[in-house]
Amino acid sequence: MAKTLSKSAPFLRVCKNCGERVSDGATACKKCKATDFYETETDYLQAHYEIIGDTLVRCAHEEKKMWLPSFLRVVGPHAFAECKKIEEIEFPFALKEIGQNAFGGCSALQKISLPADIERIGTGAFAYCHALKTVEYRGLIDGFFEIEQTDLFRGLACPTLYIDGAPLEELIVPAWVTELKEKQFWGAKFLKRVVLPPTVKRIGAHAFEFCENLEEVVFSEGLEHIDTYAFLGTGVKEIVLPVSLKTMNACVFQSCKKLTKATVKKNLRQIGVSAFEKCTSLREVVIAEGVQGIQTSAFRGCTDLEKIIIPKSVSLVAMWAFKDCSKSKLRIYARALWKPRFWRGGSCSWNPNRCRVKWNYKKERDKNG
Repeated sequence: MAKTLSKSAPFLRVCKNCGERVSDGATACKKCKATDFYETETDYLQAHYEIIGDTLVRCAHEEKKMWLPSFLRVVGPHAFAECKKIEEIEFPFALKEIGQNAFGGCSALQKISLPADIERIGTGAFAYCHALKTVEYRGLIDGFFEIEQTDLFRGLACPTLYIDGAPLEELIVPAWVTELKEKQFWGAKFLKRVVLPPTVKRIGAHAFEFCENLEEVVFSEGLEHIDTYAFLGTGVKEIVLPVSLKTMNACVFQSCKKLTKATVKKNLRQIGVSAFEKCTSLREVVIAEGVQGIQTSAFRGCTDLEKIIIPKSVSLVAMWAFKDCSKSKLRIYARALWKPRFWRGGSCSWNPNRCRVKWNYKKERDKNG
């Protein structure tokens, strides 16, 4: 749980025109050539902020580049909300908390660098900051997991995540972590591999959504729940779900275009709604005896799907489970003697494209558990 800690830089003069720092002795700003400066930290703070104790309550005057004082510990809720000019802001190293919606709607904000000692970031702190492309955390990965955070980047288009100065490519989750939070690594563009320890019981909604370069996820026994959209749109190629997994909500692996094989183990009660919908490269699915249901549109649009063996334990196959699968490619091997009562038929058929089905299939008994 180690963190890096750097000392705050002393106050340098600030250009009143563009907000850039100006070194002692300089007669003009290097960026804009202006000669009018805030000479002291007090002058700068009085002109820009309302501060009570160590908490910044409100931004009173915004510029393209903003500096926060070294003594600041808290940025309060909505403090910079809807400040449309700010492009860059420097956080002090000792900052502990950023409040709910603190920078919500700062539509020009392009980059943030979170200090290593940050402990809490409120819901939607950077929501709808549409220009935000880079998020850097100045500590180590263990410290990132310690931050209390929820849905920080609501409405954003996938910022790039840097940890301790480097883009996040491999994520080995620390062994003390029990849950991956909602949208925690959403849209991490450089992320290629994730290794989960046995301590992780739950993966939150959208946790890795749109991590388009994520190719490998190593699930450990101990994981019990995967929430909605957790891996939607990722680049995973093969998944083997653990025996410990009990629930998998809707759309978990939807639109994983590179996924070729999926193995589902015995304790998963239901394959969720649209769980593998539009996985257009998916060719083989292995379902262990013990799984009880395949929900609506679970494999809809899996146009490359060639083979799936459905065990006797599956009592429900919901409507459109295999809709838009290829009639000429897909073979469905069912171990039941004939179609069970709750395999939906009629106009909302589980198999509307009439892919070939072999009942009472007995070969290739599954050994995956």
